[in-house]
Amino acid sequence: MSEPKHLMKNIVRKIFQILFSNYFLLIAYIAIVSVVSYNHEAWRDEVDPWLLARDVDLPGLYRYTRNSGHPGLWHIILIPFAKLGFPNFTLSIVHLSFAISTAYLFLFRSTLKKYMVVLLLFGYYFLFEYVVVSRNYALSIFLLFTVAAIYEKRFINPILFGFILFLSANCNIYATIITSGIGLIYFIEIIEQKKYESKVLVGLSLIILGGVVCILQVLPSADRQTSPTNSGMFHMVNSMALPLSMAYSFLPGIVSKRIYWSFLVIPVGFFAFFHVKKIFIFFTWVILLLLFFYTFIFMNGHRHAGFLLITIVLALWIKPYYDTPRKEVIYDSLLDFCMSFIKQPEKLFNLILTISLIVSVRFSFQESLKDIRYSYSNAKEMSEFILENGYDNDKFIISTHKPDNGKTVLYFLKNKKSFYYPSLDSFGSHMWWDKKMSESAALKVEDMVTKTRSEFIGKENILFLSDTELGEDKDHYDLLYFTKKRIEFIKDENFFLYKLK
Repeated sequence: MSEPKHLMKNIVRKIFQILFSNYFLLIAYIAIVSVVSYNHEAWRDEVDPWLLARDVDLPGLYRYTRNSGHPGLWHIILIPFAKLGFPNFTLSIVHLSFAISTAYLFLFRSTLKKYMVVLLLFGYYFLFEYVVVSRNYALSIFLLFTVAAIYEKRFINPILFGFILFLSANCNIYATIITSGIGLIYFIEIIEQKKYESKVLVGLSLIILGGVVCILQVLPSADRQTSPTNSGMFHMVNSMALPLSMAYSFLPGIVSKRIYWSFLVIPVGFFAFFHVKKIFIFFTWVILLLLFFYTFIFMNGHRHAGFLLITIVLALWIKPYYDTPRKEVIYDSLLDFCMSFIKQPEKLFNLILTISLIVSVRFSFQESLKDIRYSYSNAKEMSEFILENGYDNDKFIISTHKPDNGKTVLYFLKNKKSFYYPSLDSFGSHMWWDKKMSESAALKVEDMVTKTRSEFIGKENILFLSDTELGEDKDHYDLLYFTKKRIEFIKDENFFLYKLK
C-alpha cells in the first residue's frame, strides 16, 4: 500500500475511533438533549408534580399519590427545589441529570454491544420521551440501570442493591413491576445458593418493603377519579392494549400495517431467553405483568408502553451474569448462516430488535426537530402574555375552565400561586385526582363563566382562562389574547384569555 493511502486509512480510522468513543458520544448526547429540552414547553403532566412539591406537605403528598396512580419519590426529590423558590426550569435540569446519568451508565457500565448502546441512546425513548418530557420515568430508569450496573456485586453489596430497588419501586407502577421481577430472581438465587447471610436478607427485605410502600401509596381512596386508572380491577378491558403497547414500544411512530413487525419482538424474546433460566423467569414475569396492567388497568401511549423495551434492555444487560459462553460457530454456507437464526433464537431476536431500534432513531430525531420548531404546549405563550401585561399581579383573579389544563399556565407565572377553579369551587394549583376533578372536564365553559361571575360579583379585574373560544358576548367579556403558535403535541393546551365585565 502506498504511503498516502496508508496515511489516509489511518486518519479515517482515527476519526471513526473518536466519533464512536464513549466520551464523544456522551458529549454529543448531552448537546442534543440540552438543545431539545431548552426548546421544550412543559405540559400539564410535567408541571403537576412541581406545583404539588411547591404547595403541599407530606400528608398532602400521601393524599395526592393515592389517586394519581404513582408513588411519590419523584415528588419528594422536587420538594426542596420547589419549596426553596428555585426557578421552574429546575424541573427540567433535575430530570435531565437523571437522563444523562443513564446515558453514562449505558456507555461506560453496560454489557450491551456498542452498536446497540448507540441505537438505544439516540432512539426515541432515551433521546426524547424519557429525557425531554420531565416525568418520573427517567428517575426510575436511572435506578433500574444502576442496579444492572452493580448486578455482578448483588451478593457483595446486597444492602445497596436492595436499597436502590426499594427506591425504583417507588417511582412509578411500571418500575415497581420490573423491580418485582428482579426481586423474584434474586429470591430464587438466595434459595438455590443458600445465601442466608444477614446482609443478603436485609437487601431482600428492602426490595419487598419497597413494593409494600408503593402499594400503600397508590391504594385509591373512596373519592378516586373516575378514569380507567382507578376504576377498579377488571372494570374495563382495553382490547387494543397488547398490540398498541408492542407497536409503541418497538416501532414508535409507525401507524400502518407494518406494526405487525413489532409483534415478533416479545414472542422471539421468550425463545431467545429460554436457555437462561433466571433471565427467562424475569422476562416472562415482567412482560406478562406489564401486558396484564396495560389490558386491565391502564395504558396510554408511548411513555407507558416503553417499559416493554426497558425490560428487554435490562434482560440483555444482566444476561451475561447467568449465561454460559457458547463456542463461536463458523458457517460453511449461506444456508447454514440462515439456519442459525432458527437454531439460535437469540440471534434472530437481536436482528429484530436492531431493526426496531433503527426505526426508533428515525422517529427520535423527527420528534426532537418537531419540538424545537413547534410548540409542545401553548401554555408558555399564554403565560408570557400574562406576565408582559402584569396580569399575574395579586389584584387580578384568574379563573379557569379546565383546572388540569389551566394549571400549566400557572406553572410559568412568577407571582401568581393559584388560580380559581370554578368547577372545584376553590382556588388551587396542582390537581388532587379525585372524582370531582375528573368530572370537571365535562362541565361546559359557559357555565364556568357564569359561576365565576357570580362568585366575584361586583369585583373588577376578573380574568377567565379557557382552552375553548367563547361565543360573541361583548356585554359580559372581552377577548384579551389567544395563543397563536402551532402545536404539534398537546393540542388541547391552546388558550384564550378573557376579561369579565
